[in-house]
Amino acid sequence: MLPALGSHDNIFTYGFDCRMAPEYILGKTEYTPSCDIYAFGMIIYEIYSRKIPYEGQHPRKVLRKVCDPRINYRPQVPGTCPKCMAEIMTKCWSRNSGTRPESKDLDMLFADMSSHDAEPLIDQENTRLRTEVAAGDMLYQVFPKKVADQLKRGQRVEP
Repeated sequence: MLPALGSHDNIFTYGFDCRMAPEYILGKTEYTPSCDIYAFGMIIYEIYSRKIPYEGQHPRKVLRKVCDPRINYRPQVPGTCPKCMAEIMTKCWSRNSGTRPESKDLDMLFADMSSHDAEPLIDQENTRLRTEVAAGDMLYQVFPKKVADQLKRGQRVEP
């Protein structure tokens, strides 16, 4: 049985974290390492999408679809997510907690990967971002001009 959520739009208002495994939400299991693996898959999604899973969607509807094994609702794989990372992410989201990879499996997968395998695919937004970073312009968006100038010159910044 799903918790009564009310009618608010913020998932986190209800104590529902979008990274929680469906079996835990439904109370079918205690919190297990498999629940952590599910959450890890959601974190991979956040890294590549730069969004919170299910952002802007009504929490009650999301909960029902995520927890219904016939629907098995999960976020769409981000267009910037490389194939090998997308495969890992979707395995972590498996409806069956017993088929999710274990941490030792993930450790082996990541050990065999190169940094290129995890590099986000280029789209229009991250092309702009990469250009700003390469040009050093982003420093000026994050830090005051004086600090950004010092960092750009490779100088130490004193508080």
